[in-house]
Parts: sequence; structure tokens; C-alpha cells
Amino acid sequence: MDNYFLREFKKVNKKRTLSLLGFALVLAISPFMISQSDNLQDTHNHAFAQTSGDFTIYGTGNAGDNVSSGWTLKSIFNSSTNLRDAAQKYAGTNSISWTALTGFDELVLRTPTAFDISKYQYLNFALMINTIGQNYTLAFVDAGGKTIGTPANLAQLQALAPGKWAAYALPVAQLNAGTTQVYGIRFKEANGGAQPIVYFDEISFTANQPASSSAQPTVAKTQASAAGGSPVQKDYYPQTDLLIFVIPLGILFLAIFFA
Repeated sequence: MDNYFLREFKKVNKKRTLSLLGFALVLAISPFMISQSDNLQDTHNHAFAQTSGDFTIYGTGNAGDNVSSGWTLKSIFNSSTNLRDAAQKYAGTNSISWTALTGFDELVLRTPTAFDISKYQYLNFALMINTIGQNYTLAFVDAGGKTIGTPANLAQLQALAPGKWAAYALPVAQLNAGTTQVYGIRFKEANGGAQPIVYFDEISFTANQPASSSAQPTVAKTQASAAGGSPVQKDYYPQTDLLIFVIPLGILFLAIFFA
């Protein structure tokens, strides 16, 4: 009788131990499963909805997902820029990338002729930072490329997270241009130092506030720039095969079932 109860007690303890091990293994692979699901490609079109009369400075509203004809891109201190960076995109096939190599550098999108902003209510764009703490301001520029109006601090308008696109629909009036004629827009580094890479996409003027997209665009894994940032995304279990977890988990559940 004593041996019977001892055997039953051992069986119960064995099942409990195996159950706890199984639970621990499930917890261990959960981050891996989540990271894999996050990397599924999103097939939505994230371009801001536009109507007749709206104007695209850069993005899918232009032929070739590019800058509008006549507009040019320039970094004031000749920092690294790429007008057709395919590594990341909010919509279409590419975005603008910029790596500020010095504090308060400016990325300017300019037109040689005056641009009338009176027809538009919103300046829209998407931005993705690489490292926590990156921040930029946005303002209009005059014919000489100088800032006019009141710059908007982008990190104060909404929280920025590395590897996540932030979509802005900024009221034109908020920039207080003081005129209806501007010669472009400029993004300015706001922390006073060199910054890792940052991406801008789908820059446009619209008469109405565009509908925001709830889906998160695809974010590719890229290495940080030489400016010292960390990778945009990093898997919890890098270069790990899912079978490494699935096979032991299956064996463990079979052991519990037949114990």
C-alpha cells in the first residue's frame, strides 16, 4: 500500500514538473513568436489620401515615387542624404534618408519659384527615427533659404519611437509663415549634435486632413549609420530557427501526455 501511494505521489510530482517546464518553455519562445509575427509584410498602401488640387513634394503622388519636378533636396552642412533610399518606406518603394553629421544641420526641400500655401490646410509627412532621443523641427523657408515663421518641434507633437513610422498632418497655420508665398520646407536637427539616420516619406500639402492609417507599414531591418545609432530592429533571438523550440516543446508535451 505504501509503495502504491509513493508511486502515485511520484507520478503527480513528475507531471507537475513537466507542466512547469512546458510553461517555462512557452514563455521563452513567446518573444520569438512575437518578433516573427511583427516581421510579416504589410500589403496596405500607406500613402496619404489626396484629392484634386493637393500637392506632393515627395512620394507616391509623383512619378517614380520621387521629389516633385523643380524641387531639390539639400543638406546645409553637406551631411549624408539619399533621395531614393529603398531600405525603409512609408509607402511606395523608397524614402528620403538623412544623417546629420553636425548639430543643428538642416535638410531643405526647395523650389526656385514661390509656392502658394494659401490653398492648403495641412502639411503631411511620415518620419522614422533610428535611435531614442532623436528630434527635429520643421519650418518654412524663404527665397534665401532662411527659416520663416514658427518651427514645429516634432517630438513634442507626438512621441517618436525607433523603427516606427510617425505620420503627421500638421496644420499649415501652426507654422505661422506670415506670408502665403514660401520657397520650401526644412527639417532641422534639434538636439545640437550629430544624429543617426532618419527617414522622411510622403511629404505633401492637402486641403483637408488626410485619414490616418491604423496599420504599421513594413519596417525592414537595417544596420545603423556610421553616426552611432543602433539597428532599427533587432530580433529577440537573432538567426534562430523556430524548430529549435518546436521540437523540444513537442517532446515535452508527449512526455506529459504519456506519463
